[in-house]
Amino acid sequence: MHLLPSDDDLAHLSRIATEPGGIKSVGKILSDKKLPDHVPELAWIRIAVDQEKISDVDANKMFTRLSGVPVFARTYEKCAGTIQAQQSDI
Repeated sequence: MHLLPSDDDLAHLSRIATEPGGIKSVGKILSDKKLPDHVPELAWIRIAVDQEKISDVDANKMFTRLSGVPVFARTYEKCAGTIQAQQSDI
């Protein structure tokens, strides 16, 4: 079973994350799905790739090495938003 949101869904989540309040909105969308821990981690890192904040190669390396590490997903939540979006989520 494939749990990760589709490329279109990730692109949509990526756009939401850059809006004021968007980081919390995306976090809620992902948490409401009650997915295994690694799926939101991967979704956040794929959003950062979609936004061209990190490369696909680096994203894969980081996910492989850091998946399951506490605060890994939270770090990418912050990476995915703009400064304005982050400030409105504080």
